[in-house]
Amino acid sequence: MSGHRFLHRVTRSAPIAWLLLLALGGIAAAASPEIKSLAPAGGQRGTTTEVVVAGAFDKWPMRAWVSGTGVRWEAAKEKGKFSAIVDADAAPGPRWIRLLGDDGASKPAVWIVGTTKEVAEKETNDLLSGAQEIGPEPTTVNGALVKGGDLDSFRLTLKAGQTLIASLDANTVFGSQIDAILQLVDEAGFVTVQSHDDRGLDPRIVHTISQSGTYYVRLFAFASDPNSSIKYHGATSAFYRLTFTTEGYVDHVFPLAVPRDGSAKTVPQGWNFPATEWVTTRTDVVEKPTALGVPSSVAGSAFCVAVGLPTLTEQEPNDRAKPQQIETPCIVNGRIAAEQDRDVYAVKWSKGQSWRIRAQSKLWGFGVDPLLIVENADGKELMRGDDAGRGNPDADLVFKVPADGAYRIVVEDLFGATSFRHVYLLDIRPTETDFALTTSASEFSGSTKAPLEIPVAIERPTGMTAEITVRLEGLPKEFAEVEAVSSAKGPTAKSVTLKVPAAAKFSGPVRIVGEVTKPAASHRTATTPVAAVPNARTTSLWLTVTGKP
Repeated sequence: MSGHRFLHRVTRSAPIAWLLLLALGGIAAAASPEIKSLAPAGGQRGTTTEVVVAGAFDKWPMRAWVSGTGVRWEAAKEKGKFSAIVDADAAPGPRWIRLLGDDGASKPAVWIVGTTKEVAEKETNDLLSGAQEIGPEPTTVNGALVKGGDLDSFRLTLKAGQTLIASLDANTVFGSQIDAILQLVDEAGFVTVQSHDDRGLDPRIVHTISQSGTYYVRLFAFASDPNSSIKYHGATSAFYRLTFTTEGYVDHVFPLAVPRDGSAKTVPQGWNFPATEWVTTRTDVVEKPTALGVPSSVAGSAFCVAVGLPTLTEQEPNDRAKPQQIETPCIVNGRIAAEQDRDVYAVKWSKGQSWRIRAQSKLWGFGVDPLLIVENADGKELMRGDDAGRGNPDADLVFKVPADGAYRIVVEDLFGATSFRHVYLLDIRPTETDFALTTSASEFSGSTKAPLEIPVAIERPTGMTAEITVRLEGLPKEFAEVEAVSSAKGPTAKSVTLKVPAAAKFSGPVRIVGEVTKPAASHRTATTPVAAVPNARTTSLWLTVTGKP
C-alpha cells in the first residue's frame, strides 16, 4: 500500500489523468515529514476528532493536505496532534493524508471518514470475561493488536432476527501487517461463525441471529507476511477499525461504472436497508473512483467509477445458449453471482479490427479472478487471457479479428468462485489509440534553481501507432506549460520526460494527462485511476518545488 508507483494502465478512450503531488525544490529525503501511524485511524462525519500522528517532523506546526472535500486538518499546539474536522455531509470512505513541510511532503497515509459512533478500544479485553461492551447503536472501534498473543473481545446484546455485520478494516485499507480472524461466540463460549479473508486479508461477519442473548466478537491475527513462528501477531502498528451494526451497511454499488456526466444512477449493495437508487456525480476526470454520499443511518462506504465510454449492465441469462448482444467499444458492469455463473457477450466485428479486452475486478477491490475467452459464433475458442502480469490477476488480451462475423466474449472466475461481491468491469476498446502511462514514484521534488525532470513510461499495445501528447496540469500560473510528445516510433515511443522549468515555490497535487493528437480523426484521451480503495490502486502524485539549491 505504499503508493510509490502508478501501476494502473491508462488504456482508456477518454482522458488519462494522474493526480501528482508535486514538491519542487532540492530536498533531501530525510528532510521531508514522515507519517508512521494515525490514531485514531478515522472519525465520524459531523464531528471533530483529535488525531495523534506518529512520525518524524522537524518543525511544528505543520500543514496537512487531505484528499477530497469536506475534511480539513488543523495542527494543535502540542506537537504531533491535529484536529480532524469532518463536515456533516462529507462522503464516507478512505482519505489520503499528507503532512506538508518547507522541504516537501510526507508519503500518504489513509484516514477514514465514517458514519457511525466512534469509540477507542479498551484494554484489557483479551478474555470474554473482560470483553468491551458495544451498545445497540452502530459503532466503530479504533484499536490495535499491540503485542504478540493479543486478542480483543467485544460483547453485544442481540435479538433474534437481527442481522449483525462486524466488518474489519486493517490490512486491505491501511496496510496493517496482520492477517486477521473474526469469531462470533455465543454466551456458552461456542464459536458460531468464523471469518477469515473476506476482503483481501480482512474478515467480515454477516450473520442473522437465531436466538436472543449475549454474544461476543473476538479478534486475533497472524502476521500478514508468513514466517516460521506459530503465534498470534501483535505490534503497535497493527491498528484497525472494527465496525458493528445491526442496521444498514453498504458494501459497494452496482453498476460500478457510470457516465462521467452524472446522468446515471446506481444501486447500493449490502445489508439491512431497502432497495434504493443513488445519484452519481459529474466529474471532468474519467476512470476516477468517486466517493458516494451515504445516509447517516447506513454504515460503510461506496464509490462509483466515472468512465468516458458507453456503459452497459450485464443482463441474465447471458450464457452460451443465450449470449447478451453488445456493441463495442463499451464498458460492461458484470457480476459472477450465481453458482457456476459464466457471462457470455456477443459482438459483431470486422476483419482487421484490433480490440483490447480487459476484465478488471481486483483493480477495484472485488473478488473475481477473471478468465477471458474469445470464441467464434460456433463456440470454438480463439484466444484466452488470464493474469495481466505478475501481481495482477485481472485479465487482459488483445484480439485481432481474423474475419467478418459474430464473436463471443466469455467472462468467468478462474476458480469458479461466486458471490454478490464478485463484480467486474469488462472494458472493450480499439487498440489503435489505447495506451498507458506510468511513473516511477508518487512524489517528485526539485528546486527553483534548475528544471525538474519527471520520466513518464508509455505502454503501447500491439497496433497502437498514434502520436501522444503528454502534459502536466495543475501548476500555478507562474509556471510555463509542461508537455512532451511521444511519437509512434523512435526513442519517445516508450517514454518521455516532462521538464518543469524553474519558476516559483510550489507544493501540491498535479495531473499527468496523455492525449492522442495524431491522427486527429482518432482523437482520444485517457485518465489513470486515483485510489478509492488504497491498496487496490495507487494514490495521487505529489510535486514539491523549493527555493533551496
